[in-house]
Amino acid sequence: MRLPVSSSRVGVIARKRYLYNSKITPLCGDVVNRDEPLRIALYSHDTMGLGHIRRNLLIAKTLSKSKLKCSIILICGSNKAVDFSLPDNVDIITLPSLHKNSDGEYSSRQLNIPINDIITIRSNIIKTAIKSFNPNIFIVDKVPRGVLRELDSNLKHLKSRTNTICILGLRDILDEPKAVMKEWKELKSERAIKKYYDYIWVYGDKKVYDVAAEYNLSKEIESKIYYTGYLVKQHSLKSYIDRRRGDVKIQLPNGRMVLCLLGGGQDGFNISKAFVEMEFPKETFGVLLTGPFMENEDRKNIGNDISGDIIIH
Repeated sequence: MRLPVSSSRVGVIARKRYLYNSKITPLCGDVVNRDEPLRIALYSHDTMGLGHIRRNLLIAKTLSKSKLKCSIILICGSNKAVDFSLPDNVDIITLPSLHKNSDGEYSSRQLNIPINDIITIRSNIIKTAIKSFNPNIFIVDKVPRGVLRELDSNLKHLKSRTNTICILGLRDILDEPKAVMKEWKELKSERAIKKYYDYIWVYGDKKVYDVAAEYNLSKEIESKIYYTGYLVKQHSLKSYIDRRRGDVKIQLPNGRMVLCLLGGGQDGFNISKAFVEMEFPKETFGVLLTGPFMENEDRKNIGNDISGDIIIH
């Protein structure tokens, strides 16, 4: 089993710079004609928002609808992941959830136990799933060693006792380059990539953002990088929207609407506060969608400040 190295087979579309369904499967190399289904595991730590699990879910849906014969497991840290519909041959394992505060510190989101204990639980769940599933390909989203290094023992196992291909998936712009370099140095991320990962998929285009140059990555790390093009959602969430459409009923007034979206909403209080304090033009109203992770107290405080021109949901 191998992954392709030429840009034409990797699926980079230079002119449009998007990764379409027909272009992602070549990234899995010469495994399309396998007699046995390909086993793929995708991990996302999901400590803030829904972006990581949605990205992995999009990849899983794309692969499941391709010519590949595959079974896919999503390992994620958000219990909100179960709200999304899953395609055939895809299943999900949710880990005890974590909360990341504005200072970057982690704590348990639901359980009243120390952070070290919850990381041990999460790591053991991942280890059991990986050993039992025995994936041919393991795709890790963004964090090379997992949150608080929860993947370390799993990566060691995969490299020492299996033939699993390990892939690190990165969006192109992670943060300010200095912040990324500082974080990766502190977490010894480059060392982990050199030791455990076969490839790095960058969900972007080198002509738009050169990850190796911006983050001052070593030549060894750069040699592992393949630009996939930007991920396109297409109809990936259509079934979820259709399924939930009847659950959401908001009576909207006449006039022009200003919509404020906060994603997961965990760090959206200040934006929400500014939005509800705005003065809208005549015949204009606002709709604020706070997201599933906003604290109840924050949502209550925002609700106390809204005017008749704002609808909060």
